[in-house]
Amino acid sequence: MKYHAVISMLPRLLSAADAADYVGGESMLKQLGVKPTSRRKSCTLYDRQDLDRAIDALKAREAEVSQ
Repeated sequence: MKYHAVISMLPRLLSAADAADYVGGESMLKQLGVKPTSRRKSCTLYDRQDLDRAIDALKAREAEVSQ
């Protein structure tokens, strides 16, 4: 199965626990500083594309520092 096919099967909105798993843990989710798309009393949702953009930005910053 191709990578884009696997990613397209993931839901667009992720719960807080699923978002933490997606980025590598709760501490990484906090470090990224992504704001939830929806925050309600019993459910906080994160947009997967926002998480991907934050990860890409973090990688770019780390690449600049290492040069």
